[in-house]
Amino acid sequence: RSSDLSKMETLLEIKNICKTYKDKKALINVNLTLNNGVYGLVGPNGAGKTTLINTIVGLISPNEGEIIYNHKPIYSQIDEYLSGIGYLPQYPHFYDEFKCIDFLYYMSELKGLKKDIIEPKVDELLELCNLIQDKNRKIKTFSGGMKQRLGIAQALLNDPKILILDEPTAGLDPKERMRFRNIISQLSTNRIVILATHILEDVESIANEVILMKNGQILKVLPTENLLSEVKDQTWEITIDDSMFREFEKSHTITRVLSENGKYCIRYIGTCEEGSQKTAPRLEEVYMYYFG
Repeated sequence: RSSDLSKMETLLEIKNICKTYKDKKALINVNLTLNNGVYGLVGPNGAGKTTLINTIVGLISPNEGEIIYNHKPIYSQIDEYLSGIGYLPQYPHFYDEFKCIDFLYYMSELKGLKKDIIEPKVDELLELCNLIQDKNRKIKTFSGGMKQRLGIAQALLNDPKILILDEPTAGLDPKERMRFRNIISQLSTNRIVILATHILEDVESIANEVILMKNGQILKVLPTENLLSEVKDQTWEITIDDSMFREFEKSHTITRVLSENGKYCIRYIGTCEEGSQKTAPRLEEVYMYYFG
């Protein structure tokens, strides 16, 4: 399906979204304005990330608030809106007996692609996701990384203006993660990409902005460098004796420990201690600063 929406500037506005399950408030007055680029959606388990994603992709409806796409409520243009979304869930399911290329053709049909564009689009995505050499292999023979790349390929079949990826690099080896990050960077220039993950290195590498969520609420939406600057005067390194470690651990938020020759080299968040040296913050420290 084609849509005039694909020719417009991509703008997604989430306004005062609330979602309650029985007596649990999963989302509380969530407000976001998203433009083209990569957004890292970060927070502890139970923060509301998956509920927010399910609301954006139309799997659940909010109790209050609305989602605006290109200046119109999504439910006034639901077919056009959904045709512009690509989604890779945290646990994607595939038809194991399908060959890779047959699965992409099948998904193209389900997504309503015009017949004359299916073949070139599938070929393009096989190339982009580094699956061209494996297109005739059955999916059941694929590694975890290959299945993730196939999942990204199916999410891109309809050339979505909003691409949502839920824990896409979990379980991938470093080489696969690097390949994945390169793919996402290539895709981010003309679409909104929402990357929900606990792997902060991925967020730090490719996200334009980071959305911090906790207890169903948005804490911050800032560029990565701005978030890092918030803890730049609170991240330190210190080397202490083994005998001092337990007491130090009780009174400090530790983000890394290296043991060497009976001593511990520690990164921590807090105030300067005697013998400490200031160190450049990483997104891990931001996470620990906000979520403990």
